[in-house]
Amino acid sequence: HLTQSGTLMGTVKYMSPEQILGQEADARSDVYSLAILIYEMLTGKIPFNVKSEYEITKAHVEYPPRPISQILQSIPKGIEDILMRALSKKPDGRYKNAGDFRRHLNSVLARIPIVDDDTRVQAPAVNNSKRLLTRSNLIVGPILIIALIIEVKFNLLSNVFEQFSELTIVNNADKKNDIQ
Repeated sequence: HLTQSGTLMGTVKYMSPEQILGQEADARSDVYSLAILIYEMLTGKIPFNVKSEYEITKAHVEYPPRPISQILQSIPKGIEDILMRALSKKPDGRYKNAGDFRRHLNSVLARIPIVDDDTRVQAPAVNNSKRLLTRSNLIVGPILIIALIIEVKFNLLSNVFEQFSELTIVNNADKKNDIQ
């Protein structure tokens, strides 16, 4: 074992409540951590208005996450609803795995218009060229990237599990002992 029983290992701000409490973690714990990451990518903040690591661990277990719309008013309601579900304190309230989370995100993202002319904002100049971005692109872009990462990871893991399930397990007791 790499850690002692009851020892936290990982980055506290991305830990699920069950990890902090030393309970068994599963794919739903990963969904919670991923939702924290998406929230932070979109807002620059974690979903709790706290500062110390102790306060962060307490917030993961006890405090409801701050709705992302309080920070990012232009977030589509569907995206906020998905993130809030993924940030449920109870694992049973979250998506069952990253694939389920991804499907829900993709479903909402498919209905969001990519270009919305009346919400254009000026992006910082890069290499002396000006680029126009829309608020929806600023929100949807990172979420699409994360959805793609989830898709790739989920498909890779599915392929590994499929290959693993096809392996024939040989019972060592049935083999002859060739060691002299």
